[in-house]
Amino acid sequence: MITIYFTLVLLFSVPVIYDKYEDKIDPLAEKAWIEIKKQYAVLDEKVLSKIPRSMKELKDKKKV
Repeated sequence: MITIYFTLVLLFSVPVIYDKYEDKIDPLAEKAWIEIKKQYAVLDEKVLSKIPRSMKELKDKKKV
């Protein structure tokens, strides 16, 4: 029940807050998005790129 109440409060308050402070929120959101993209690039380079995406890649790595 508390979760439903919390969700409803957020559902109705977040758009109002965004409309009121849009000029302050947008630059912060843009900076956050840039940082997220940088962190994803690091994750991709160190972890995700090492995971074989298909059986063909897996077989090719075994041959080498």
